[in-house]
Amino acid sequence: MSMVLVQIKRIHKYGMLVQSGIIFGFDQDTLDVFDVTLEKLHELQIDIVQVNILTPFPGTPLFDRLEKEERILTRD
Repeated sequence: MSMVLVQIKRIHKYGMLVQSGIIFGFDQDTLDVFDVTLEKLHELQIDIVQVNILTPFPGTPLFDRLEKEERILTRD
């Protein structure tokens, strides 16, 4: 059993929920990232999930890189 799962079980034992924040949209993400993530969330017994897409905000290194690569499709 992974150390993370042990810690989550301990948290659950005290009646607390575990929330996970996930970001999709990294360059290395493939279509199977959704199924793999869902499997891991179930395996780890995560109670609440907050899902976001990778967002390159202006003024960040990510934005600068994607803009240089001409991958910013809209500024809306």
